[in-house]
Amino acid sequence: SSSDSVQMGERALLHSLENPRDGFVDAYLNRTLSRPLTRLFLRTSLNPNQITLLSCFVGLLGAACFFQAGYWGLVLGALLLQLSAIVDCVDGEVARMKFLESPLGAWLDITLDTVVHIATFLGLGFAVWTQGEIQSALLLGGLLAAGTVFSFPCVLIAQKTDTLGEQSTAWQNQLLEKMISGLVSRDYSIFILLAAIFQKLAWFLWVAAIGVHVFWITLLVLLFQTGRLKQAIRLLPASFFQ
Repeated sequence: SSSDSVQMGERALLHSLENPRDGFVDAYLNRTLSRPLTRLFLRTSLNPNQITLLSCFVGLLGAACFFQAGYWGLVLGALLLQLSAIVDCVDGEVARMKFLESPLGAWLDITLDTVVHIATFLGLGFAVWTQGEIQSALLLGGLLAAGTVFSFPCVLIAQKTDTLGEQSTAWQNQLLEKMISGLVSRDYSIFILLAAIFQKLAWFLWVAAIGVHVFWITLLVLLFQTGRLKQAIRLLPASFFQ
């Protein structure tokens, strides 16, 4: 029937819109679960930016659960964070299906993702500290949140100067692309879920708190070496939305 043909065409189009920067969990879990949601949202009046706000709201609910500490609070928070990652796939899929992609939407997406990350890491630090696993948990959570803040402008600059990177075959630009792909993927949420289930969040805090600062410092050095930092400085702040 024509209805079946439309549904088959819709599924095929959704499969063709995968993000090349998707990580392993995004490609094989989040996208699999997001596609049915995308088909549902396509039948509503919600636009991609509103779906981005919904993803942020779910993520912040998850972060709030971490502040409750307790085993099941942590697991619930991690599950909500994973759900937020799935809904975060939906906004881009709806944007591409409805031809509503925009620089503002991309900026809103990464900004609200950063807000969720900061709230999550602060919540994790509080939860681990409350459980008494490590006395420095609050400090580690703060360092992790601070590293996320420092990473934010570096990632924006890298994304806004990607044309310059595509024109160069220098190894620095290739490494930059791999680093950005790793960061913008949502794979980290599954690690938090597993760490919450197996009560290893202290391990996650240690590794992530160190890794995020190595990341943004390396990214900044690469942006400087490739000239992309200098190019970004010449841009007016308003150009990030154009």
